[in-house]
Amino acid sequence: MKAIEQRLADVAGYILTNLGGSAEYIKLLKLMYIADRESFRENQTAITGDHYVSMNQGPVLSIAYNFIRGNVNGEIWNSLFQTVGFGICLKSTPPEPGFSKADRKVLDRVMAEFGSWDKWKLVDLTHTFPEWEFPNGSSTAITLENLLKGAGFENDVAAAIASEELGMQAMDRLFSAA
Repeated sequence: MKAIEQRLADVAGYILTNLGGSAEYIKLLKLMYIADRESFRENQTAITGDHYVSMNQGPVLSIAYNFIRGNVNGEIWNSLFQTVGFGICLKSTPPEPGFSKADRKVLDRVMAEFGSWDKWKLVDLTHTFPEWEFPNGSSTAITLENLLKGAGFENDVAAAIASEELGMQAMDRLFSAA
């Protein structure tokens, strides 16, 4: 869990720094989701390693959502971010993120294209993603394969990428637990 928490903190810190240090958390969640989705399109791998769910306001990263809402306690997360109402802000300058140049390139492009959008425009955009289904007040899992198909991959390619990604996530969990 620490490895995912660190990646989520790196991405959230990078995005919030680019937004001036704070944002409405729904905007942060949408930008993080779009970044992971775009990373799959460009690099066939996620930046965060999180799980995805459909919620009323569109798809979100499940673990990131739970950190923001305080449903999960994370030492790294809590040291960097504070949620107040519907906003989230940096408590201090985040450390240099540990993601790759390819991840930074995706994040920079997502921020250039979508960073100035308001939360409702981002919600409307994510409602057009084929993998999102209205959960009627709850949340439903978005399989990695459905996300990949929604991002434009053919069925067999989506299945292969999903299998590899899930294997890498399992290895991350195994080694971060040690």
